[in-house]
Amino acid sequence: MVSALGQSAVILTPPYFNLAEGRRITATATCGEDTQGPELYCKLVGANADRDVNINLIQGQVGVPPEGIH
Repeated sequence: MVSALGQSAVILTPPYFNLAEGRRITATATCGEDTQGPELYCKLVGANADRDVNINLIQGQVGVPPEGIH
């Protein structure tokens, strides 16, 4: 890659690595429900950070009454 000034540019991309290499992975969709605390995945992505009432809402999503869910 060459910049407009004739100097070479460097692409800064972090190295790829697998955090779960050699480990058994299990997953649920509970995000901390019926557990002693938030599950690690949910903690990493921010769900259940402080037991917020609206944890099931995605940013920009409008709440749907339970009778409207199919």
